[in-house]
Formats: sequence, structure tokens, C-alpha cells
Amino acid sequence: MALRIEWRAGISASCFHALRMLAAGKTPAVDDVRRVLAEPTAALLDELQRSGLPADAVLRQLAARSAFIEGNRELARTVLMKVAGHEAAESRAPLLAGLLSDAEQAYSRAFPDLLDELELRSRPLREQWEAYGPGLMHAVGKRVAPGLLVDEATVALVQPSAGGGGEAFPETNLVVFEAVLANSLPQLPEVVRLAWLSAALGADLPDFVELLDARRAQTVVAAAVLPAVLEAAEDLELVRPTDALVPTAAEAWGLSLPDPAAAAKLQPWLAFSRDSQAPWGIALKGLER
Repeated sequence: MALRIEWRAGISASCFHALRMLAAGKTPAVDDVRRVLAEPTAALLDELQRSGLPADAVLRQLAARSAFIEGNRELARTVLMKVAGHEAAESRAPLLAGLLSDAEQAYSRAFPDLLDELELRSRPLREQWEAYGPGLMHAVGKRVAPGLLVDEATVALVQPSAGGGGEAFPETNLVVFEAVLANSLPQLPEVVRLAWLSAALGADLPDFVELLDARRAQTVVAAAVLPAVLEAAEDLELVRPTDALVPTAAEAWGLSLPDPAAAAKLQPWLAFSRDSQAPWGIALKGLER
């Protein structure tokens, strides 16, 4: 079955994607992002520290849910419920919502034409997906376990604060995708990166990840599907096969691996798993080791 994508573009998703990047100490590709969000980011991190809330978990939940929830009060309550439970959600949501609104308002004032820009920026990607996306995902599906690929996903198109980044959020079937106007690397089309992130959305499916350490499951699945996606892209002549393609993609697309040499082992792992016909869950456990 073809992957059905709902495309979204909004201020909130862009704002909290950029805020999360700043909180991680990364330098935005867009200079005004740091100027606009530095103070709101610091205020939010200070409040999370005072409250004893895990900043990484809160910011991840913001990124995963801001594309779906418009009101910051509801967004804050949902995030806190997921991270800290009902009591924290009831007591701390008003203050958190205020901090989120401060960030979003400052961001909106700085980028008043962002929605129009995202529409313009996203057009080439959407056209490429219409042309190649179904074929890509079909070819990926033949290389991974049946049922690993999701049937539906939401793609939140955001300002390219990192110059071309993105992340899969399996908990909400969401891909946050920076809408760049051209491929960051000529040999790696953006439509292939979108296929990779979409394929990684199966990282919360129990049948495949129940044997994995929950803290590493998403990384393991993202690593496992990377060579499958690049093989599929070769089938469609979107990329040219080279021994360095998987490591190049892993580095360019931000796949966090334990050491640089690990990326070179992904293609042989996929070939061995395919030849041995091992159950996918067992194969993933072997990859994790």
C-alpha cells in the first residue's frame, strides 16, 4: 500500500524546531533565528530546570506535537502530561504556555511571510514526491520486513534553520522536514531523505523493536532502513551507487551512530539479513549489538 502523506506548514512547528536546535547548542543557518529565539529559549530552559523537568524530553514532545495542536495552552498541557504526568500538566501548563507563546510571537514577528515562503520552498519536494515517492516506498518495502512501513504520515515543512535537516517522530507518525530549495548534496536528493525519514516511522512498532533497548530503538531502525532506502533510490536512478553512499548519507542526514565506522557496516548487515532470512526483530537486535 502506498504511503499517504498529509503535508502541513505552520509557524509553531518551525518555531519549536528552531528552538530545540538552539537549546542543543547548534548554530542556525538563518542568522535571525538566534537573535529572535535566544532569549525565549533561555527563559524556557531556565523554567524547565527550576521545575525539575527533563529539557530534552519536553523539547522533543514540543517538536512532535506542535504540528497538530494550535493552542499553546493545550500544547503545554499535552507535553507535560506525556513527560511528567497529570499533576504537572495541571499545575505547570499555564506558565509553560506563556513561555511558548512568547517564543512563537517573537518568531512570527520576525518571519511574517514564512507560510508563503514554505509553500514556495515545498513545491519542488512535493512534486518530486508525487513522481518518485510511491515507487521509492514500494521498493523499500520489498527490502524490509512486511508491516514495518507505516501507511500514513504527516510531514511538517519547517524553515530550514539547519540548512537542511529533519527528524522522524514515530510517536505521532510525524516527519519534521526543513524545506530547502535545492538538494544539500547533489548526490543525495531531498526526496530520498524524506523516504528515509518516513521509513524510520516504524520505530515504535512492538513486533519489530520489542527486543531492543527502548533508548536506542529509533536509532537502530533508522540505521537499518538507510541502506534499504538508498538501494531503492538506485533502482529509480535517483542516486548513483558507491561504497561511500551510506556513510555519506548517514553523516549528511544526521544519523547518530556510535562511531563513524559503523555506517560502513549497514549495507553488509542488510545483505546478510536478507540472505539469512532472519526475522526482522532478531536482525535488528544483531544490528544493535
